[in-house]
Amino acid sequence: MDNKTEYTFKSSLISRVRNFSLTPNEKNSLMPIFEAITNSLQSLYEAYDKDWLNKGFVNILLYLDQEGKYPKDIEIEDNGIGFNKVNFDSFLTFDSTHKLEIGGKGIGRFSWLKVFESAHIISTFIENDIKYKREFDFVLNDTPIQNHSLIQVSDNEPIRTIITLKCMKSEYRSRFPNQMETVIKKVLIHFLPSLITVSPSINILSENQDSSDIKEVFSNNSFNLQEQVIETEKYGT
Repeated sequence: MDNKTEYTFKSSLISRVRNFSLTPNEKNSLMPIFEAITNSLQSLYEAYDKDWLNKGFVNILLYLDQEGKYPKDIEIEDNGIGFNKVNFDSFLTFDSTHKLEIGGKGIGRFSWLKVFESAHIISTFIENDIKYKREFDFVLNDTPIQNHSLIQVSDNEPIRTIITLKCMKSEYRSRFPNQMETVIKKVLIHFLPSLITVSPSINILSENQDSSDIKEVFSNNSFNLQEQVIETEKYGT
């Protein structure tokens, strides 16, 4: 007889991603980038509070396919608080409420594995005045966290987190915008109006193009935002 008095529900990542509705189209092909940028901005505010505008940055790098037309891998880098114990535990928790107060829904990483085959995470952070580097692969199977390592590193190691979304699935890649200007515009529109005036630098670049800061693009150009769905996140201001 089972004499346990407390029970917890179990959940399958494979089932959660399978049931995560994300029809292949242009907007949804960009969703993992939106979610990763949101995570980075939240991480920057958690690390630097009111000084995040001066100290924080987000870089997005598109690695194109052999034809040089569509991205195969996408890398998102920031210098925020990183995957410390609290944030890593939150990452491992379905529908985590850890970042609920700042707009986090706890489901963004599902989009990573819906659109891409896997993700590789490297995060250098400080915890209890000691600097660590955590590295792991995030994959869609019964053991989603693979090749995990956590080591202490020297004080010279820069604080940063790099998330590489690897091997975009063909049904989403074929619908991804094939013009950098379109990618920049879509990212800009997604984070209007609450972020564009109060966020740190957000740079988007591909292997064969110069970096573009979406705030500078916004300042130097005018866009027709009519009939656009603008989604915003909550951050400290």
